[in-house]
Amino acid sequence: MDDFYDPFMPEPDVKNPPEVTYNKGIFNAKNEVLFNIVREVPNDRCYYCHSNLYEKSNEKTEKWTQDEDIHLTAGLKCVDCHRNGLEHDIIRGYPGEESDNPLVSASTCEGCHLPEGDDIPEAGRLGAPIPKHPGIPAVHFDKLTCTACHSGPWPKEETVYTKTSRAHRLGTPNVDKDADALPHIMSPVLAKQQGIITADSTTMEGEKLAPHKMIWPSFWAAIDSNDIVEPIEIDVVTKVIKPLMDKLELTYRDSWPQLTDEMIKDAIVALSKEIKGNAAYVSAGKLYSLNDSEELIEEENAIAEPYLWPIAHNVRPAAQALGVRYCTDCHEEKSGFFFGKVKVDSPVADEWLSTRKMIEFEELDPSYTKAFASSFVFRPMMKIICICCSLVIAGVLLLYALRLLLSIAKVFGKGN
Repeated sequence: MDDFYDPFMPEPDVKNPPEVTYNKGIFNAKNEVLFNIVREVPNDRCYYCHSNLYEKSNEKTEKWTQDEDIHLTAGLKCVDCHRNGLEHDIIRGYPGEESDNPLVSASTCEGCHLPEGDDIPEAGRLGAPIPKHPGIPAVHFDKLTCTACHSGPWPKEETVYTKTSRAHRLGTPNVDKDADALPHIMSPVLAKQQGIITADSTTMEGEKLAPHKMIWPSFWAAIDSNDIVEPIEIDVVTKVIKPLMDKLELTYRDSWPQLTDEMIKDAIVALSKEIKGNAAYVSAGKLYSLNDSEELIEEENAIAEPYLWPIAHNVRPAAQALGVRYCTDCHEEKSGFFFGKVKVDSPVADEWLSTRKMIEFEELDPSYTKAFASSFVFRPMMKIICICCSLVIAGVLLLYALRLLLSIAKVFGKGN
């Protein structure tokens, strides 16, 4: 091909198209060729579709600014855990996964790292260290997934924008490298585990807290006579909405055009003329529609709730896990784990600065959680007081023990 040929250009040079020449020596008499597909697939093949970029500042994000998963730095390959045979039933690695693969139960975090059974040692597969978790109460293992402490970015005051290969075309030519490139995916969002699809195509929601990626839906919708809300086809939206928006001088924030209530109302009126039922707009966790008086109203609706799917990678080493410094990594009033802010992403201008509290997604009592976190302020003092009291009690007991020995000695002394 020509040195400057670019298939991604709007109008590539078709006068000299690329040519392909086959090596006839590698074909057999039936024009068949052997594709030697290796068993140990390189990690870059997986990362091409499954890599992530987490925004750390307002600067453009790059892959070289991100660290690898701890398993890869230890020498493992993706296919060491995510195995499959000719049936292509790839192990995903979450607890309770349904699969005919005999290694499915041993390919979870617990399956590799935690011992199970008394007969044959099963932990330590592929050199996995057995964690000690010193000082961590056992209730944490009932309430949290392993990924809650070990995976994804560290929970901070507010969630950050996240890019994924599949949503943002990472690694492809001419990709938008701005940190605020659409679609806006938020992470980490601590929530009851969800977003896992089982073999019967149902969503598994567990009781344990896990980190998630999240996206707020924003789309034009139609409401039928049964109050069922469904998205309007994009071709219809483009046909009706684009002429309206082209006449306006739109302002942009984080790549979103800022839509006022008046703009949304005009768009709903225009769409209602082109569809069956009533038009509406879904964004910022709300459903925007018109009442009988043609006034714009907003209300909560299940279809407007954000979509979440769990984070598994990148896994951080034990030295960077939550709780490694102290309990206040999570149990502190300023901790992002419970009290972080989840940004509500939307083009609606009035919702630009709105946020939701992390604890809402965790389905916990905020008053109790905050009171429990406040107790850690006085815990060091309480420990000192308890130790001093214990020493005093031990001294009193020792004194009485010595007096008892003295009394016994006197009794035996008189007998002699």
